Amino acid sequence: MNNLALPVIALLLSGCADLGTQFKAADEPKDGARARLRVVANMLVKAVPEKACIDWSAPGAGTVFGGIFGSSGYRGRSLNMPGAPRDGKSAGELYVTADKPFTLVLLTTPEGVAYNGRLYQCSVSGSFVPEENKDYEASIFIEPAQKSCSIKVVELGSPSVPVPVKNAERCQ
Repeated sequence: MNNLALPVIALLLSGCADLGTQFKAADEPKDGARARLRVVANMLVKAVPEKACIDWSAPGAGTVFGGIFGSSGYRGRSLNMPGAPRDGKSAGELYVTADKPFTLVLLTTPEGVAYNGRLYQCSVSGSFVPEENKDYEASIFIEPAQKSCSIKVVELGSPSVPVPVKNAERCQ
């Protein structure tokens, strides 16, 4: 078992604690201060709105990109944000509450990512605070050669500006 498999298994098991998030899209605000977020990934993506930690029982927690079964989330949805997703990855756009944390949890599918004839699995979670009326793009970067993965968030513009992302742990 590679070094990434154990964290993936642990995160999958913790995610199974509340399978309800698998079957519903993450809530997005209907009014008030909002920002737009494009998520770019080829894997399962879940979100916990208005929290800087992972709590699957929190109001609004749910799927951004679904897996094999359950909600498809926002995959393929466009809010006409500027630019286009890169690398041929799937993308979906949603509204997020401004000035409150937004937590993303990204997981590779059980098949993993092929690299040099081996399959790697990866999981990562992070939280950032979007600002009102701004556009953001969150991407996952899997580096099988380094056996690591990370979340990168940028504010879209000319040029795009990196946004600090804090590691998100399970809520206490």
